[in-house]
Amino acid sequence: MLAQGNFSMFFDKMATSLFQITSSGVTNITFTDYPQYKTAMWLWRIFSPLLIVIGTFGNLLSLLVLTRKRLRSSPAMFYLSILAVVDITVLYSGLMRVWLENVYNIQLREMSEGACRFHTFFVYFILSFSVWILVAVTVDRCIIVCAPFRAKSLSSLSIARKTLLAIALVLVVFNFHILFTQTLVQVDYFEEDIRCSHAVTGKYFRDYIWPWMDFAVNCIIPVAVMLICNLMIIRRIAVSARKLKHHMDLDKCVHHNTAAPSDTQKGNTVQTLSIVALGVSNTAIGGAQERTNSPEVGTSFSFRPKVDSVISRRLHSRSTNLTVMLLVVTFVFMILSLPITVYLIGFQVWVSVADPMEEAVLELGWAIANIFQYTNNSIHFLLYCLTGPRFRREFVSMFKGTFGQKRIEPSEVTGNIARASVVSDK
Repeated sequence: MLAQGNFSMFFDKMATSLFQITSSGVTNITFTDYPQYKTAMWLWRIFSPLLIVIGTFGNLLSLLVLTRKRLRSSPAMFYLSILAVVDITVLYSGLMRVWLENVYNIQLREMSEGACRFHTFFVYFILSFSVWILVAVTVDRCIIVCAPFRAKSLSSLSIARKTLLAIALVLVVFNFHILFTQTLVQVDYFEEDIRCSHAVTGKYFRDYIWPWMDFAVNCIIPVAVMLICNLMIIRRIAVSARKLKHHMDLDKCVHHNTAAPSDTQKGNTVQTLSIVALGVSNTAIGGAQERTNSPEVGTSFSFRPKVDSVISRRLHSRSTNLTVMLLVVTFVFMILSLPITVYLIGFQVWVSVADPMEEAVLELGWAIANIFQYTNNSIHFLLYCLTGPRFRREFVSMFKGTFGQKRIEPSEVTGNIARASVVSDK
């Protein structure tokens, strides 16, 4: 009842303000008198703390799950673990600031010249870093799926650490100019007050060139790379699925045929399953361990058709599940990051000719764009749970007291069969 009364009072005030603005003929009104501005302030009050709480607990839970023994040996899970830490940092360095500024009028960047420059630089850097971690994990997965024979040399925890370090260094260099082009200046829009904004010396670059550079590095290029890699992954999995179906059909024929299969049929069966197993099992969540257990190309061994079909189907299912999870994360990022990018590109053009009502609309747009952006950093845990079956199992197992239980993964069975077969052949 109290919440309903507060919302009723809020809309009554907006309606009263709108009526006064349109009917009183007063000409000295500001953008803060318009209902669009008041709506923006309510959005900050409601969604900022909500996203911070959801994002903090969600990313902490993701970190706990992704660093469990059965997952932490995988480069993909290492990337996602770092992403959880970065997402928490984004929420507290970016969203927390705008929440304090718009709701409590605590302006952290305006406290000093150094705070203005360093905080702006850090927020740009950490937001870019979160984007490129997604790119890194997508490229890593593409290598494992599309080039399984080179996965050992191109995908490992050591390479993942070096990749993230290289990305961080490049982004520091890319955003370094902010330490010199950002300062406390008198602005001629909104309150016309001292704000942390672009320095006069670099104003043209920061207003009209930098937004497009930022758009390219943090949206166009990452999205293009992730889309290309995901399309390659989908194509490869489709090819593996056809090979798996062919192998299963062959198994049925062998199973119903009482006569022993010829050596040629055995060779074909082994070769087909080797391709499927190497192309799919390397892509599962526990990638590092599974790559170690995968048989080498050209090894001669035999399989029991029925067992092998079950293993191959489970490996293919896990590979597809992880692909779906990363695809969902990629497309959610694209959708939620686009509004803030468009806003930053068009802001200087729009605000230069804006009247008070249009300034209020810009404030509302700024609130909506930020909420969309920070939602992306808050909901990864939910996306993992919705689209990642193995993530869900690991999450549930944390609360079932099964920490000491050993799960036998399909890849381990495949590796054991392969090793036993090699020994028997010798």
